Amino acid sequence: MRRRKATVTAGQDTPVQDGSVITMPYKIKAEDGKAPEEQRAAVLAAPGSCSSSPPPVPVPTPQLVPPDLPAPMPAPAAVTADQKAALPKSAARSLQPKAPAPAPAARAPRAEEQVKAASAKTRPRPAEEHAKVLQLARVGTSTLAVSFPVPPMEEAASAMFPTDDGDSVHSDEKGGLTSLSSSVFLLSAMSLGVGVFSLPTVLNAIGWLWGMGLCCYFGLLSTLLMLNLLDIVKHHNTQSWEDLCRLAPLARAFSRVSLLVSMLIANAAHMQTIAGMLFDLLTVFVTDDYGQYHFSAFQRATLILIFLGVAGPFCFADNLAALQHVGHSVALVVMLLCATVVVSSCISVSRGLAAHGEYATPAAVPDLKALVTSAPNVCFAFTGMLSFWEVFAALKKGVGVEQAFPRMKKTAILSGILVLVLYLLVSGFCILAFGTEAGKQRKGNGYGNVLYNFPVDNYPVTLLCAALVVVIVLEYPVINFPMVNMILNVQTLGLKGRRYARHFVSLAGMLIVILLDLAVPDLPDVIGLCGSTGLSLFCYVVPGYICAVACRGLLGKIVGAFSMVTGLTMLFGGLPTGDPHSDNRRRDRDHDREKERNSRGRDRSKRSQVAGPPAAGCIEGRGAKSPEVPKPPAEDAKEPPPPPAAESDVAKKRFEEMMKRVQAFAQEKEKTFEAEKKRKEEEEKEEKPSTDGKDQEGDDSKKPGEEVPIAVDA
Repeated sequence: MRRRKATVTAGQDTPVQDGSVITMPYKIKAEDGKAPEEQRAAVLAAPGSCSSSPPPVPVPTPQLVPPDLPAPMPAPAAVTADQKAALPKSAARSLQPKAPAPAPAARAPRAEEQVKAASAKTRPRPAEEHAKVLQLARVGTSTLAVSFPVPPMEEAASAMFPTDDGDSVHSDEKGGLTSLSSSVFLLSAMSLGVGVFSLPTVLNAIGWLWGMGLCCYFGLLSTLLMLNLLDIVKHHNTQSWEDLCRLAPLARAFSRVSLLVSMLIANAAHMQTIAGMLFDLLTVFVTDDYGQYHFSAFQRATLILIFLGVAGPFCFADNLAALQHVGHSVALVVMLLCATVVVSSCISVSRGLAAHGEYATPAAVPDLKALVTSAPNVCFAFTGMLSFWEVFAALKKGVGVEQAFPRMKKTAILSGILVLVLYLLVSGFCILAFGTEAGKQRKGNGYGNVLYNFPVDNYPVTLLCAALVVVIVLEYPVINFPMVNMILNVQTLGLKGRRYARHFVSLAGMLIVILLDLAVPDLPDVIGLCGSTGLSLFCYVVPGYICAVACRGLLGKIVGAFSMVTGLTMLFGGLPTGDPHSDNRRRDRDHDREKERNSRGRDRSKRSQVAGPPAAGCIEGRGAKSPEVPKPPAEDAKEPPPPPAAESDVAKKRFEEMMKRVQAFAQEKEKTFEAEKKRKEEEEKEEKPSTDGKDQEGDDSKKPGEEVPIAVDA
């Protein structure tokens, strides 16, 4: 029997290299063109199933043919000219080639067609599909599989409609911090603000030695607390600040309250400072000087509203890494301004204008109460703990959990060194150049701000002050971020996951900031209130409590105990006033304002009297009188009131210095008044005609009893 040779086109079990078999239920077409036979090949054994079996013969790749389609019909033969002539006319006409249909007019593709064309470009080719089939066969798939590209609908929906869960970094598409400089500047942004320029007033109150010692102590303590907290987080594998606070009883409640108070008061201090600075800068721009106009509460509230309107859109971001450029700009401007202040102070000292004698800052003031109540102002300088966890979470997102711990340790150390160096340099050189007058400028809104000790024509300082206003406005979202996240994570409120919860909390915080600035207009009082209430708890008491409870080593427990004692001392010692000399400052400021108003009133009265028309003639029976010269004010000649008996020696000394200045000012005014009086008398004598009689008060040559001619008007 003759055996037909057939070609496998489909339906044969094809062995592959790993021993699997692909079964394809298709037809086999004979080579001689006869009817195909329906069959299925037997499943071949895998090469590894039996050691004696020969290796499989390689089979060519089968050609897949659909099973139920008929065989293609042969193409019709060409019709010759003789055959066409024998056909009828109708049939011959049908064989003639038809004219091609006119091409349709070109039109712009529709949106659906554009989408289909774009999807067709990305659709896998048949070769790619065949490669995918072979790949599935290699891993043991026994049936054909066709894969189609499915668009990531869930990812697109989450990108278009994000849900706010209250965490700093909660989405895979959002990157974290990867740069060490970004993390250092973000951690230092809380400290590098207006506090660096208000610290010289604290050093004047307690002495430069005690002040710098407190700076070093708080800088070292805050850095050690961060390092110990990182060890606790790594050992207990905590995932949030709330979980970390659960390690110590009642720590979470104190943490929430203190963080809320700290952030609100810190933002209030910043907004108050830059509002006064911007008002004075605008006054200088218009009138070439500042301090002539009173900064009312309405004007302050208006400027703060403008600032918050600019910073508002940045407050709605739910990722701290998006604000890393703000940290860079704040650190850059503050460092440039600090360098300019140091250089300007060195120039003043080199010109022989350094403070000396009674105006020099003492090394130490033997007043324990002043030391305790001034500590919160120094505490305001080291507030990196406020953004500690947010920066750490962003680092975990950016570089991974394993790399985040060593990177965060470097960040904490470098941030502490940067802040400490800047504070010591600015405070040291400012008290060297200005002494006890550093930060005591009462002109304009400069009380408590050492930048006002520099003249307006110092353009580097003035321009950088304008830049400082801009970056402090942009720093508001960085300070606001931890507070908003803390409120959203409170499960009792039920705000986590709400769409506009972050917006609502941010707007409520802005309202509280405005009310605080209107209620407490004194910058040192605001800073002292922030340090004594919120910062002492959140930055020292709560972290120290956690370290004392959860630390494994003895050193960590000792650091925690010191931190708790320090924070509680600031809380109960600095809470009543926040500054030992706040009452004296307020009384001095009110006295200076009253004195300035009186001097302006006297100047206006003098100008009106001098500009008044002189007497044109004399009344009958009297000689011509010269215009009356105003007498010196009686309040300048009064004896200075005795200082209050309840003040300390330092306050008495300052009070006596102030009285000496008042007396010197009164004597100078009296001399000016006498010189003005003599000048006016001489001018009147020169202007009088020779026919008129001499003045009775000023002419000593007039004989007694001699009649004075009467001048009669025309």
